[in-house]
Amino acid sequence: PTACAAKGELRVGKRVVARGRKAIKATGIVRLKLKVLAAQRERLRRVKKGKATLVTRTTMAGKTMRATKKVKLKR
Repeated sequence: PTACAAKGELRVGKRVVARGRKAIKATGIVRLKLKVLAAQRERLRRVKKGKATLVTRTTMAGKTMRATKKVKLKR
């Protein structure tokens, strides 16, 4: 297991539409790629614009930090 890990979710309401995770091997900025869940792909295709919440969790030495950010979805 790695010492640090990052996980992210994109939520529309209470529904999770995308997820991603990455192991952190060195200090610095980590880019986390989120993959749209298959069950939500068609729903997102129909959206022209909307609001979502990005939730990230970083685990370092057994302690988890959580951050949330409101984002706008647009084409």
